[in-house]
Amino acid sequence: MRLCYEYEVIEDDDELFVEFNSFPEIVCSVTSDEKQNGDVAKIAIDALTNALQARMDYSDVIPDPDKYKRDGSQICLFSPLISAKVLLYREFLKLDVSRAELARRIDCTATAVSRLFDLSHASRFDVILEAFDALGIELETEFKLTKIR
Repeated sequence: MRLCYEYEVIEDDDELFVEFNSFPEIVCSVTSDEKQNGDVAKIAIDALTNALQARMDYSDVIPDPDKYKRDGSQICLFSPLISAKVLLYREFLKLDVSRAELARRIDCTATAVSRLFDLSHASRFDVILEAFDALGIELETEFKLTKIR
């Protein structure tokens, strides 16, 4: 499963905005040059990544991901690493385990646990899998080759 959230580009007079139904706090403007250069998707993913990280930093709930559709919808599709980190965080929050308790369960430091919830940190996938295991959850991963566009 890859984490996916749909967004829409809204035109209001001569201005363009990127909005996410699942994240009402995200409203970012897009210049006509950015749209012409094809930067809208990059702006959307940057805004969403920042919103996800902020929610993780403040122990806020992250909405369920949207279903991935190949119908031309405008979506932010995350890497398997970021997807796993966000899914781990969502389960961690549901189980109401403290970061200190998770660190104890996987025999690591609090800093190492913080890195598991840092979307900019290149955490090792085996450590993420160990954290899922410590929460009593098995993460099934599936990799398949799909030609895109």
